[in-house]
Amino acid sequence: TALNYNSSAFVDDGSCDVVGCTQSNATNYNVKATVDAGNCTAPREGCLSTVALNYNSNAEVDDGTCEYAVEGCTDSSAINFESLAEEDDGSCIASVLGCTSASASNYASNATVDDGSCVYEVTGCTETGAVNYNSNATTDDSTCIYTGCTNTAASNYDSSAGENDNSCQFAVTGCTDSLADNFYSLATEDDGGCVFSGCTDSDATNFDASANSNDGSCAFLYGCTDSSAPNYVSAATANDPDDPCVYLGCTNTNATNYDSTANTNDFTCILPVEGCTDTTATNYNSNADTDDGTCLYGGCTDTAALNYDSSATTDDASCIDQIDGCTDSVADNYESGANTDDGSCLYTGCTDSTALNFDSTAGSDDGSCIEQVDGCTDSLAVNYVGSANTEDNSCQYSGCTDSTALNFDSTADVDDSSCLEQIDGCVDTAANNFDASANTDDGSCTYAGCTDSTQSNYNPSATFDDGSCVDFSPPPLPPPSPPPSPPPPPPP
Repeated sequence: TALNYNSSAFVDDGSCDVVGCTQSNATNYNVKATVDAGNCTAPREGCLSTVALNYNSNAEVDDGTCEYAVEGCTDSSAINFESLAEEDDGSCIASVLGCTSASASNYASNATVDDGSCVYEVTGCTETGAVNYNSNATTDDSTCIYTGCTNTAASNYDSSAGENDNSCQFAVTGCTDSLADNFYSLATEDDGGCVFSGCTDSDATNFDASANSNDGSCAFLYGCTDSSAPNYVSAATANDPDDPCVYLGCTNTNATNYDSTANTNDFTCILPVEGCTDTTATNYNSNADTDDGTCLYGGCTDTAALNYDSSATTDDASCIDQIDGCTDSVADNYESGANTDDGSCLYTGCTDSTALNFDSTAGSDDGSCIEQVDGCTDSLAVNYVGSANTEDNSCQYSGCTDSTALNFDSTADVDDSSCLEQIDGCVDTAANNFDASANTDDGSCTYAGCTDSTQSNYNPSATFDDGSCVDFSPPPLPPPSPPPSPPPPPPP
């Protein structure tokens, strides 16, 4: 509350004197104070860094005294251990055991400490079945030598053998099947030439499927072997060339039901009925099943006629003569009897290309041309031209042209002296400091009321307490009623 507060004033004139701390670096600095109260409190100094060793949680201003621990790897087993480090920074690199010799076969590039496990390469033959096997070799050098038959002509030739062990065996080829006609008992390898005699004709009654050499013993029973033929012989094993199978059907190639598979005519042939088969023709024959090219078509056959029909073969007197003329009903020389436009139509209208209603289709001028008058055609503009019929974008509009005015009009071209000056102040009529002359609220409105939230008439909208708070505490409860008197004793 200001020292010179005036309860009768409605408009603040900026003369209020507010007592408080006026030192901006004090912890209780009051930006609204105009008179120093001598109660300023200096801030507490100290280290404000939470990661510093001497962090002061009570300090309000950092005094530059912060002290920090020395960071590094504090793990003594790590390869980058730092004995001077006071605080571990997560940079420790663990030791990795292994062979650190680059020339060893088990060299470990990630090892940091040698564990004495290095193994050095010894080349040689590592295959135990080879004649030159080296038990000390750690790496095979592809020098292994194997024994076996090295003669390519032998049946047991070994392509992997590098040294002959005299085990070669040579095959004797021939027919190894004892049932064959040419069986060779000394053969050790079958040459695929076994001969089995018998009848090899599958049509024979004694056909032998296992025979591969015909011995002339085939026997046949001739007859028709097709079960669908009327002369089928179920016992026949071969068709009789002198008495072939009979197939019935129409054998006339000119018939509509000709059967190419038939070899015996069954007299069912149906000969075609020729005639015009086109239903649109004038001589259509509904009984015909074969078109003979005699169809006739009616229509206009006059090539000079308007409705000439090139497909017509007979003139049906429907030809229409062509009448040339203007067929446009809106033209001045329209001819109602014409059926073919000859491009002679004439139209009247405005032929002046500079006129507002110029008609490019008009052939003769009818005096209807309207002169084009440019100007402002908007009746709301200050320079409106009533006689103008063509807008020339010259319209100008009046209004407030001052960009700082409250009612600035960005569309106005001409200032009409209607500008309103912006006056800041409290525009709420319910406020204590309502300013009737203000037209722009500046957020300075103040409201009187009870500001104590514990009171029954607390006003959350009040900005200052007007001493109106009322404590509506409930009245005390009445004292309890006395207990009822005991009943009188019964008579003796």
